[in-house]
Amino acid sequence: MNTCIRRRWRCAAFTLIELMIVVAIIAMLAAIAVPQYQSYVARTQFTEALTLFGGVRTAVESEVHLRGAEGVNSDWIEEQVGDGGDYINDIEVQTNAGDVEVQMTFATQGVNAELAGQSVTFTGAEWDEGGAWSCDLPDDLAHVATGLCAE
Repeated sequence: MNTCIRRRWRCAAFTLIELMIVVAIIAMLAAIAVPQYQSYVARTQFTEALTLFGGVRTAVESEVHLRGAEGVNSDWIEEQVGDGGDYINDIEVQTNAGDVEVQMTFATQGVNAELAGQSVTFTGAEWDEGGAWSCDLPDDLAHVATGLCAE
């Protein structure tokens, strides 16, 4: 606000210290907002793993009901669900003594740095009792986990 009164030669404007205070306040807000936003981005990208897992889970449970836990065709399931999504680079389905493991690996580029190259493993077991799924993820991803993995 720069107004000058002609007769008195007195000007009213923002001083340098006032401008510095405003810049400092904006810097403090940015220092808080940027890490929070990065955490939000990581959580939303993590949910893609859960979304893709929904399709894999349906395919696995169908196979278990049709062929039994020992007869699950992991290659067929991988073919049906595809390679991944925007942030998931690879989906691998393996069977081991009646248990089914679904490993999802995040891409190394175009994804939040915390998730890059990390893997999340979903394990299905106890098929005689209707089946139960668990989630195993690295400890450093616990704060971005949602849904089944947050339990």
